[in-house]
Amino acid sequence: MMCMSVNAQGGNCGYPNLGDVTWELEGNNLVFSGTGAIKTFSTENPTAYPWYGHAGVVEQIIIGEGITSIPDWAFAMYVNCMSISLPSTLKSIGNSAVEECALWNVYLPEGLETIGDYAFMDNNFSSICIPSTVTAIGEAAFRSDDLTDIGCYASTPPTLGDDAFCDDPDAINSVYVSSVNIAAYQEAEGWSIFGEKIQSPSGFCNEGETATWAFDMDTKTLMINGTGQVTDHLCWESAGMGGSGGGFNPDGFIGYPCGIEHVIIGEGITEIPDYGFYMEVGITSVTLPSTLTTIGDGAFGECFNLTTIVNKAATPQVIDEYTFDQCNEIAAIYVPSASVNTYKTNDTYGWNAYGEYIQGCADAIPANGVTPGVYWATYYNSTGGNLIVDDNTTAYIGTLNGDEDQVILTVIDDKIIPNDEAVVLKSTTPIPVLQNTEEESTFDFYYNYLEGVGEVKEIGEVIDVGSDYC
Repeated sequence: MMCMSVNAQGGNCGYPNLGDVTWELEGNNLVFSGTGAIKTFSTENPTAYPWYGHAGVVEQIIIGEGITSIPDWAFAMYVNCMSISLPSTLKSIGNSAVEECALWNVYLPEGLETIGDYAFMDNNFSSICIPSTVTAIGEAAFRSDDLTDIGCYASTPPTLGDDAFCDDPDAINSVYVSSVNIAAYQEAEGWSIFGEKIQSPSGFCNEGETATWAFDMDTKTLMINGTGQVTDHLCWESAGMGGSGGGFNPDGFIGYPCGIEHVIIGEGITEIPDYGFYMEVGITSVTLPSTLTTIGDGAFGECFNLTTIVNKAATPQVIDEYTFDQCNEIAAIYVPSASVNTYKTNDTYGWNAYGEYIQGCADAIPANGVTPGVYWATYYNSTGGNLIVDDNTTAYIGTLNGDEDQVILTVIDDKIIPNDEAVVLKSTTPIPVLQNTEEESTFDFYYNYLEGVGEVKEIGEVIDVGSDYC
């Protein structure tokens, strides 16, 4: 029987009457398919598993959708295994399940609840990102000499076994959590040893400390602000940052970071480094400032899911075929209306290769996320003409109720904002786009009590425009 197990290329490995799970060796890939839990063949010995005979050749383990549990010791000591793909249906990972492999990173899916003792001990990743659904992490689950950064999305700190991440807390550089959860983690048993290293994901991204980055873990938005060149992009590739390097696309892009979904680069930034967002496959939208003059080689190469680019520069930056290499989902590139022809036709800059997607816009404004997937902003149209908002965005006027102590928002049905009107915007994207239109709005703005102030105000700053307006 042992001989048959060593030579087998596949077979059943589920629990009878509780699902149907099979395994198969496909080249150097060990693939599991079906539904339910993978059967526990041993709680202390990896050689008891029927696929262990292939441990020396397996380079990738693929756990298919529908599988809910990985048992103790299932893949321990697969010394040549560099990646593992885990399904969204996974609920638990057993003790020593992937101990002493060669993983350089791992995507832990939302929905995962428990991670056993020594589950990923002695692998090669320098950072790990814990999804919001995890409630318990076992003893030495991620302990490794290489681990330096931790990110955790859970609002309630998961329980930790001894040395869950390290023997010495000084070996950890950062523990990133949402800003509203910092105090809870600093007080939680097991987490408190990291003290002030527990922080929201942010920092500097150039040597002169004139440019900063911050990652919103709720909206998956990376914001870069300040002045000058961005020279360090490794800072936001860390899983501890809140999901970038630790988030691997479960749909086939194993080993590719997908935590960042939106990138907003603020006014004052002049240069993006070479390969700054290379292979960040989660990115769907990018906003570039008017001050940006240089986009590095391969900066957005292989961002497979990038669909929307907003470029505020009047003079296009020079790009080549590798800047957006394999970004085959691009559907819209918004540029200043006066520069559309330059972007579309002048081959000096390279944007003409995307001419069919280039559109003029009067403005494109980052909105402030209140809840994940919902973004709000205010806007005052001072362009001198009518603007129309994109399909992802709803525009509202503000009226006062009878007692004048409450603002009532009313949808602008035709989405057209006349000149000299102020509105509230709600969007499903952090970069609502407003375009010029010759159409006149048929909406009645007579009762709109919102008034533009003609200048940028900081969030939370009180604006006094008189008792007649809100």
